[in-house]
Amino acid sequence: MFPSIAALGGGHLIVGGPSGIWYSRDDGTTWQRETTGIDRILFMHGLSRDPRGRDRAYAVNEGRQLYETTNGGSSWLRIDVNAERYDCGGIAFAKAVQERSQVRLYFGDRCRTRVTSFDGSSEPTAAAPSWSLLNIDHIWDTRDLAFHP
Repeated sequence: MFPSIAALGGGHLIVGGPSGIWYSRDDGTTWQRETTGIDRILFMHGLSRDPRGRDRAYAVNEGRQLYETTNGGSSWLRIDVNAERYDCGGIAFAKAVQERSQVRLYFGDRCRTRVTSFDGSSEPTAAAPSWSLLNIDHIWDTRDLAFHP
């Protein structure tokens, strides 16, 4: 069972579940396991695509650690974020949106939601991002975010 899936375009897919993260480059005909060993994905919003495309995506593993891939899920780099260690009832997730030349990356750790911004020509793994807490109504159990253009 794979509770989370990200369709990257061009037949490239990433799925995550209790057996880890797997990726396909041929519309799901064949699958390969990612090589970094970032652990299991247990949250339905644990994978999300990057709006910049080009095989970029984000993952939140069981330990609420945030990762980025730039090669369609084959390998992952950790993004520095200090997640809460409480079980608040929310769902861990990552979601990115692009606003002109900036990318805003949102990270929910089951308790609180944080946001950081970086230039669209760079990666959030290049340096430790500066995170801000998002001021929202349901601060202790965020499950997802939606954006309207």
